[in-house]
Amino acid sequence: MDVRSPSPIAPPPLVGRDRELAVLHDRLTATRAGRGSLVLIGGEAGIGKTALADRLARDAADARLTVLTARAAVA
Repeated sequence: MDVRSPSPIAPPPLVGRDRELAVLHDRLTATRAGRGSLVLIGGEAGIGKTALADRLARDAADARLTVLTARAAVA
């Protein structure tokens, strides 16, 4: 996924994720200041983990940070 690719359609808003986005943006700010960390996003299927991670990846790419992504699936 190229998070830098401009899309003519804006991604849907993340409803009810203000607290989570604030934590992730705090970690993103710390990373830009040279204090990297690891954040794990977990929860039940369908609650928006991927949408949250995609939003953070787009925000990081917009900040000109390198974004690496990987996906895994149970066989």
